[in-house]
Amino acid sequence: MAKFSVWTTEEVKHLLSLYGNRETQKKLRGSYRNLEVYQDIAAKLASRGFNKTAHQCRMKVKNMKTKYWKTKEHNQNGTRTFKCPFYKELDAILENRKTSHEEDLEGAQAWPLRVRNDLDPTFQPNLISVSVPPGSSVYTLLLQASADDPNFTFQAEYYGSQSSHLITSINGVAACEDDRTFWRFENKKKVRFDRGVDLISVFDGDVIVFRFKRYDPPSQDDPASDCDD
Repeated sequence: MAKFSVWTTEEVKHLLSLYGNRETQKKLRGSYRNLEVYQDIAAKLASRGFNKTAHQCRMKVKNMKTKYWKTKEHNQNGTRTFKCPFYKELDAILENRKTSHEEDLEGAQAWPLRVRNDLDPTFQPNLISVSVPPGSSVYTLLLQASADDPNFTFQAEYYGSQSSHLITSINGVAACEDDRTFWRFENKKKVRFDRGVDLISVFDGDVIVFRFKRYDPPSQDDPASDCDD
């Protein structure tokens, strides 16, 4: 099997119509492992006469999302306009994906979101209660928190290699490679997530904790999470 797959315009249009389907987006938001979703997309493409594997579908979506986010970020901050194939279609899908939970408010639950700065002893930990439907991504949780609370702000950068955003700043405290500082997030069971915020979803009993830390060798002085209820 070839490493790269060539896609025609017609094939991409059909792929986006399936990927942007409301039910597909719900499954992707609530799934840690989305292979089955892309297997379903590949099967539906096959029924329309297009022979693509689940892996090819996933990689095509991943590459298009990477180009979309880079184009969107540049056009918001740059002086020269960049263009991205199928930008309008991707914008409709991805922007709707961020806010589609508003249509399901009856099923929304309140989730605790905690923010800590382990490098500043004077920092007062923040606790925010954010209402989103179960299965929403942590990225959606952050977006809703910033919409609900004017004192909560964050910045994120999209990484195509991880198919997700990584948090670069919360409430003005920015990560810095030179200082080896970063924002880490974990749940109330002290599980440290090694994936981006788009790839982790919230479910019953979850508490999401963001910690500002430095890339240092682990030590016994590393403070444990205090978010247990």
